[in-house]
Amino acid sequence: MCSDVTLIPEDFQSLDSRDKRLQKLRVILLTPKCSVSAVSNPVEFILHEKGDTELLQDLSQSSIARSKLEALVAQQRKDIDHALKFSKVLAVVYSTCSSYTEENEEVVSRALEQAKAGSEQEGEPKQSNFRQVSVKVSARLSLELKEKR
Repeated sequence: MCSDVTLIPEDFQSLDSRDKRLQKLRVILLTPKCSVSAVSNPVEFILHEKGDTELLQDLSQSSIARSKLEALVAQQRKDIDHALKFSKVLAVVYSTCSSYTEENEEVVSRALEQAKAGSEQEGEPKQSNFRQVSVKVSARLSLELKEKR
């Protein structure tokens, strides 16, 4: 069990990087609202996690409306940009349950480019130390692993 973990039940966007409670913050686990398109049973997941039930209709048609996807991506960009403002953070773990590159690689790549450009303008190299590491786990892979056991 980790003794250095503190959950802060507040809206992430409302947290100020200068907040005294956050001065020892080194890692941010960011799990933004997403399309849950990579979840094998999205109905159960959305109901269990109290997710966006409006996504169920789109998911039943095997796609998300472009306008909904764009709205999710816009919020994800805000969240990851906010996470990169915490100057003492050494790692931001960004995790979605989405199969869309718009919600994954594209959000992270854009945030890293912006952070690097911003830190170069300010003469601060810290943000350019972040890098993208993609890890994808598919439902198919999970099933194959269970069958081999």
